Amino acid sequence: MVLTHDVPCRACGYNLRGLSTDGRCPECGQGIGRSLVSDSLTAADGGWVRRVALGLGLLKLGAICGLVLAPLLILLLIFLHLRFLSNLLLAVLLVGAALAIPGAWLVTLREPGVLRRDRWLPNVAPLAMTLGLPASVLALNGFSWFPQGVGLMLAGATLATGIAGILLHLAGLARRARDEKVATLFCTLAILSAMCGLLLLVPQALAFVFGPPKPPALPLEIVTAVGLLLSPSVYAQLRRLRAAMMASGPLARKRR
Repeated sequence: MVLTHDVPCRACGYNLRGLSTDGRCPECGQGIGRSLVSDSLTAADGGWVRRVALGLGLLKLGAICGLVLAPLLILLLIFLHLRFLSNLLLAVLLVGAALAIPGAWLVTLREPGVLRRDRWLPNVAPLAMTLGLPASVLALNGFSWFPQGVGLMLAGATLATGIAGILLHLAGLARRARDEKVATLFCTLAILSAMCGLLLLVPQALAFVFGPPKPPALPLEIVTAVGLLLSPSVYAQLRRLRAAMMASGPLARKRR
């Protein structure tokens, strides 16, 4: 059978119109039949799905550290000012970073044989998290090459960019899993993440321009409260998306 309409190759984007469906792409050599299957996860590469599912599991554990344990410790620090809580907070944040950073890289891995349409998002988002997450942890604990306010401003903006990008990428995965509800929730969480980043960024930028930088006490409390309120939703959506990935065609067939 010959293709009579425009069909881009999934691997390189070459227009396959006029070629036989049982042939191969003349540009990259991938089977043309691969470009005719649905974009859903049922047709995805099994190894890639497994690695993305592992990344979602790591992000889920990182979310427990960063959105549940850390905000609780921050609230305790605000009211109790106990030194050991500060050390415990640093340890929790570092563990969360050690889990979330590899998770971010795994969930944004390129699927073999598939051309990425949004190349900047999967590349920039994990890099921003890799740079922003440790820098934010250190800045919150007073370690920075910049004055505390400036360091936190830069780290917070970088981290917010990374988190928002990862959430948007997860929304795309949810759409491939045919779960529009989860995709919409991830898009909403991405917007809220960007807003939290602005809460950290704007006060510091104003203080830097008009006066000496100071720790953003009120915005930090707001961000902490938002993190606690959103933590159940973030955890639930990561768990739901991971379950969808594990139940997708390649892994489901393997389990049977």
